Amino acid sequence: MLSPARLRSIVKGRSRAQTVAIRNPQDLLSRRDPSEQLGHLIDAVQMNKLANLNEWARILENEAGSPTDQPIMEAVGHTVLNRMQRNETEKLSDVSKGYARGNNPAQPQTRVLAIQLLNGALPDPTGGATHFYQPAQMKPLMAVPQNARGQYQTDLPPQNYEYIPGVTLKLPDKKSAPAFSVAPPWARDFSQTKVTGIPDSLAIFLIAPGSRHVR
Repeated sequence: MLSPARLRSIVKGRSRAQTVAIRNPQDLLSRRDPSEQLGHLIDAVQMNKLANLNEWARILENEAGSPTDQPIMEAVGHTVLNRMQRNETEKLSDVSKGYARGNNPAQPQTRVLAIQLLNGALPDPTGGATHFYQPAQMKPLMAVPQNARGQYQTDLPPQNYEYIPGVTLKLPDKKSAPAFSVAPPWARDFSQTKVTGIPDSLAIFLIAPGSRHVR
C-alpha cells in the first residue's frame, strides 16, 4: 500500500532545487497574468500534464461547489487521495471515474487547493473517507408525512430511504418540508465518519470496509 509520505513524494518530485514552495497561495492568485499563475503552480509540484491538474480541480468544483466552499472541497479532495492510497496507484485517472468533472475549466483558486492537497499540505479532516454522497442531491426526495396533530413522522422512513435533519423538499404550495432522502445501496456496509464543519445534510462521508482496493 502507498504510504501518505510516498504519495506526497511522487507528486512533489525528488529535487528540492526544482520545487517552488507555495508559502502563500494567495500571492499566486494576486498575479495579474493567469499564465504566470499557472506556470508557478505547475512548477511547484512538477506536474507533467496540465490535463491532470485540470481534472483534479474540476472534480473539486463539480462535486463540492465553488471555491468559497473550501471545507467540503478539502474533504472531497481527500476522498480521492484516500482512494489512490487504498488502490495503490499513482494515477488520478485510476480512481476518478466515479466523480463528476463537468466541462468548464476550473478556477485558479481551485487549482491552488488541488496543489495543496497533492503536496500533503492539508490534513485529512475525514479520517480516511473513501466515499461521500450528498443527501439533498439523492433523487427523488420524499416529504416526511405529518400525523393528525401536524407532527412530522421522521422515525418512519420508507424502505431504502433515511431521514437526515436539514434536508428539505419544496412543496407545490412553495413551502418547504423535511424530507426523506434515498440511501445509496452501496453505502450500507460502509462506516460513516464525521467531518467537522460539514453537516450530514450537506454531505455524508464514508469509509469503505477493509484496507485495500475500493471502487
